[in-house]
Amino acid sequence: MKSSLVFGLIAAAFATHGQQAAESILGQHNAAFYSGDIDEGGYGTGLQSLVVFPNSGNSFTIRLPFAIGYYAQNSNGKVLYAEAIYDDSVLKRKTPTVPEGSGIFRIELESMDAQRIPGSADIVVFSMALSSREDKLVVSGRLRREGRRICGLFDVFLTDGAIKPVIETSDCEYLSSWSHLSVSPDGERAVANHRGSLEVIDLRTKAVRRLGPYDGAAEWSPDGAWLAVAEDRGTAILDAKTLKKHHQVGVTYAKWSPDSRFLLGGTSRGCPGGYFWTLQAVDAMTGKRQTIDSSKCKINRGTLTWTTLRER
Repeated sequence: MKSSLVFGLIAAAFATHGQQAAESILGQHNAAFYSGDIDEGGYGTGLQSLVVFPNSGNSFTIRLPFAIGYYAQNSNGKVLYAEAIYDDSVLKRKTPTVPEGSGIFRIELESMDAQRIPGSADIVVFSMALSSREDKLVVSGRLRREGRRICGLFDVFLTDGAIKPVIETSDCEYLSSWSHLSVSPDGERAVANHRGSLEVIDLRTKAVRRLGPYDGAAEWSPDGAWLAVAEDRGTAILDAKTLKKHHQVGVTYAKWSPDSRFLLGGTSRGCPGGYFWTLQAVDAMTGKRQTIDSSKCKINRGTLTWTTLRER
């Protein structure tokens, strides 16, 4: 199934003073998540909206120009790279519109201008991550080239659309691919889930290292100092240089804030039925949690992110 998408900003507000304190701590960064619709058959129709949860005030929704599947975004959450969805259920809908032709699109979320990345129509995406320089995407997937089918990891260069295989595999099935990709800020390494394990991939030498006992999703901190690994019993914070565990905080989704201070977490406390939850900003060093009131019982997918977008 296509991953669902979601943006947002985070902040706790117990009183006016507490609200101002949260705003000063979290600054310009808001928590968000990508949301999608369910068709009559109970199937998802791709991610179609970005729901933003400000530090203060009410949440607001930004409609995407078309339904998307796998995605990656830049550090301020204002530019989205995503594949367009072409399920029958989406094609039958009048909105959002469906672009002509498949591929990976660069979407400016303030203007909703969408431009296809050259050459990207030839690749089927299983997962993707954006480099901090925004010069390339690292994509796990399947490429069609001169009648051949090439599977594995690829560099997709955003300036000219050139696609360069990093690691080729003989198995083209989704369950055998790398998922939950994250690229280190220096662009030299990637981390991903692969066949039930967490792996670190050297993008220059193509060396692959299995990372200890971990099997959860992981993400590099934007400052390059840490690697957060989401596990059932908590989030391991690893030193990015040694890849050894430094400490552990509570359960989070391993989504770093742009300043590398917070991780997105959640709680279902106070939410009826257990199908929805509320976002929390978790201090990556102390584990202290701040509830994001504007997201109370509104989250039902793990497609979480941060953004600096403001309501128009």
